[in-house]
Amino acid sequence: MNFSYFPDGLNHFLCGLLFLGVFFRLRCRREDFTPLLVLGLLAGSSAMFFLPAKLPVLSKAGNYYYQFLHYPVPDWDILLLGGRWHRFFLTHSVFIPLFLSPAARNRRAALLLLGLTLGVASHLAWDAYASPNPLIVFYPHYLFMRGLVAKIWLGLNTLALLFLAELYARLAAK
Repeated sequence: MNFSYFPDGLNHFLCGLLFLGVFFRLRCRREDFTPLLVLGLLAGSSAMFFLPAKLPVLSKAGNYYYQFLHYPVPDWDILLLGGRWHRFFLTHSVFIPLFLSPAARNRRAALLLLGLTLGVASHLAWDAYASPNPLIVFYPHYLFMRGLVAKIWLGLNTLALLFLAELYARLAAK
């Protein structure tokens, strides 16, 4: 069994827990801590990194769909577009949690989106911190940001995600 994503996934998960802990300490109520929130955090920060990369009992198509459990939402660009699109500007930004905002009309959806938003924020923050020369892709090999400019992109989107998380926390409190 191949657990090649485990070390990086663990780092993303720990960063997600840090973001969740600090955000809750500053903003949320104890009753907001639900399995939906944790599920959203896992989906956005690290996914099920502790699972093997592939399962031998599944077909090739089955393993492709299984990968969506193994990869966090920001890294789905690898699955949907291919490895050269990794850190696609739409998946490594505020776009996905913001796009899902109309679903936050009820408390349960707002808690799931709060977790997802904090997870994506922590994922982007970890990518900015841990990657010495990150790359944000608009179109592979032709249009991209690299290095400090990419770190600024990741940092600004992390901040935007934290503001969006505040909105989702307010919606969940209603």
